[in-house]
Amino acid sequence: MLAVLADGGADADAPAPGPGGLDTGAFAVGVARSWAQTGRDVLVIDADAHGSGLARRISATTRAAVPPALRGLPSLIAARAPLNAHSVLAHCWALPTGGSGSTLLLGAPSHPAGAHRSAAWLAERAGAVAELSTRWAVIVSMPGPRTEPYAMLMGAAPLRVTLSPALGTAPPGGLRSVLGAFWLRFDPDPVTLLCASAGDMESPCPAGAAAGLAVVGRLGPVSETALLGGRARRRDRAALAALGVASERLRDFAGFSAEVSQDTTSTNGLVPARHRADGSPGPPRGDVAASATTGGRR
Repeated sequence: MLAVLADGGADADAPAPGPGGLDTGAFAVGVARSWAQTGRDVLVIDADAHGSGLARRISATTRAAVPPALRGLPSLIAARAPLNAHSVLAHCWALPTGGSGSTLLLGAPSHPAGAHRSAAWLAERAGAVAELSTRWAVIVSMPGPRTEPYAMLMGAAPLRVTLSPALGTAPPGGLRSVLGAFWLRFDPDPVTLLCASAGDMESPCPAGAAAGLAVVGRLGPVSETALLGGRARRRDRAALAALGVASERLRDFAGFSAEVSQDTTSTNGLVPARHRADGSPGPPRGDVAASATTGGRR
């Protein structure tokens, strides 16, 4: 089980993208898509307590509606259904992956009050969230400043990743490198360090790396569109390649099995997950990655 946090979250009420557009909800989707492309079945649970509107942003990027009110945490809560694999399949959307695995989204409402209620509902069922690991690799996205529901969900996560903004060291590329020949100077692009920790460790990164945190990745600026499944620009490709490598390291860190069941059904369109070909939750597999994603400033 994996929790992804932002180092030193925001003081404002709303979450925000990190350096280079790496916001924590988009990061969770990016990791999920990377795992799905290698054959994993992944469930992204948007435990947003602040109303960052991850589902809305995915819809804007892919031009396909994934409204949580129809299938998401609001519909699951309204149905008074238990949090298990069968009910999740009936209340989430399948996102395109381009691989042999699948990516499901259980979205949160965009309104802050509704988002906080949904996060609190999930927090009360943190054990059930962990139980979903028998069916999927689960990423629980928790953007924005840390709050009480996040603490309860984080408590169920033995492995966490901190998104830590840092100063870059590589010289800027593109037009700025050309202008550099004319004695113009530009600061290096910012980067985001992905620092993994286990157990009860709460040290920040990168200073906490000496206390046991492992830096599993270093991402430069990347557009949210590319992370959420839209068209990647040329300058996004290096960050996406780094994200793929970091995703593999996280998967190995979490001890995910590489074995994939033979009945895996890949959903390449945005359709309700309950419309899978087999119509059932399927056999147990995977592990849980609670991606407790708290964003930086907006």
